[in-house]
Amino acid sequence: MQAVLKDVVKKIGGLGFIDTIKVTGTADATKIEAVDNDKTVIIKAKLNITQDSLAGDFGVSSLPLLQGLLNFTSYQTDNATFNVKRRDVNGKSVPEEFEFRDENGLGSNFRLMSGNLVPEQPLVADIKWDVSLVPSKSKIQEFASLAGLYSQFDQFFSVKTKDGNVVLSIGEEGAATHRASMVFASEIAGDLKGELLWPISQFLGILKMADGNDFSVNITSKGAMQIAVQTEHAEYQYILPARRR
Repeated sequence: MQAVLKDVVKKIGGLGFIDTIKVTGTADATKIEAVDNDKTVIIKAKLNITQDSLAGDFGVSSLPLLQGLLNFTSYQTDNATFNVKRRDVNGKSVPEEFEFRDENGLGSNFRLMSGNLVPEQPLVADIKWDVSLVPSKSKIQEFASLAGLYSQFDQFFSVKTKDGNVVLSIGEEGAATHRASMVFASEIAGDLKGELLWPISQFLGILKMADGNDFSVNITSKGAMQIAVQTEHAEYQYILPARRR
């Protein structure tokens, strides 16, 4: 269980701009949702193995604190214990606390949120993607370096296809401003016109979280980008709604 929670906290809380997640646990699946305050990133995740101890609807806030407790040395020993305490709410059993105990039986209690106190999560319909790609680590680093140079001038980038290449651009093509473009992936099917914008910081932050895992970047010209990440413990979908120029 702790390994699963570590994965979730790292892949969501580790982004640095999301502090609260919603957990919906049933007999069939354990699902997790999150959205940042500005709704620039919507996260939908599903654990690979349903966790019975997480059954119910509840929220988890203060993710940095939870990450610290999950990695606290005294709670990692062979005699340390971890338990999910539950309580009855209107005849239903729901998680109330994560209980950490060291080898002396002392420790920490991490409180969970009632499900009805979690901010409403956006609905995401099934999307047909126009372009799918898996960028190389070197291309991600190249774009990160380029974006760093232009960070004081523009916080967004656009994506278009040209001759089978996926081209990322900072700044508007043809405008009398500083601007740059680079090939992000080659031999890609599909068509994008570069009329939509996405936030650079969030995009690169998610790709950093994806490092070392199976992932793909999917884009539709209807206004959404998805970075799908598969880890040992869960499948994550990071969805970035686009904005227009």
